[in-house]
Amino acid sequence: MAEAKKTQKEEDQNSAEAGGQEIVVANRYRILAESPLSDLNLGDAKAYVTRDDKSPKELLFARICPADAVPRLEILNNAKHLMDANRLRPVEGESVIWPGGVERRFTLVDRLGR
Repeated sequence: MAEAKKTQKEEDQNSAEAGGQEIVVANRYRILAESPLSDLNLGDAKAYVTRDDKSPKELLFARICPADAVPRLEILNNAKHLMDANRLRPVEGESVIWPGGVERRFTLVDRLGR
């Protein structure tokens, strides 16, 4: 029951913030829907500027996957811990409601390698 309440609360938060063209992932990462990064698009996954509430200077972006994408969460979890400085580093992934849509889309927040 608590899980259902948490999920509904997250959906309400995502929906409310989508109206303001800002989506919050993991109560921390703010995806700016009005700030696309077309150079970082990957196929149908569109990239957007993302800000971290806990580390505002961190260079992040998020890719919004198409509604029919099936995320491979076990690979995402492993990739978060790799320390190769020459690749993008995923930091979080979550399903959100994107502005102008009703279906959920998987969102992947990435950190530029360091």
